[in-house]
Amino acid sequence: MSVFDSVPSTPPVLRSEQPILDKAQFAAAAFLARYSGRTLGSYRTDLRQFFQWAYGVGLTPLDATRTHIELSRAALENKGLAPSTIDRRLSTVCGYYRFPHIDGRVMRSQHRRPRR
Repeated sequence: MSVFDSVPSTPPVLRSEQPILDKAQFAAAAFLARYSGRTLGSYRTDLRQFFQWAYGVGLTPLDATRTHIELSRAALENKGLAPSTIDRRLSTVCGYYRFPHIDGRVMRSQHRRPRR
């Protein structure tokens, strides 16, 4: 089960030594809790894809810097996505980082939205 699943498959087995969500997923849950419907679905997909990209390059999402977000933009451009799609996805990602910033886990200046 993940914060990015639209419908949990089965109830998780809770063990004290294994948190259900890691810190990055917990921050994502805090961000996504504000939304519903199609917006929630879109934002969940945007974050899932960013997290997959981050883990794919060996990066923990909460350790991402502005440079990493720029690199994720380049990866989206290399996939041939429309500039408006890329901008929306990066807007979601940068919005996500407001929550760990509020909690004192990341510096906000690292996550301003990169421009084309």
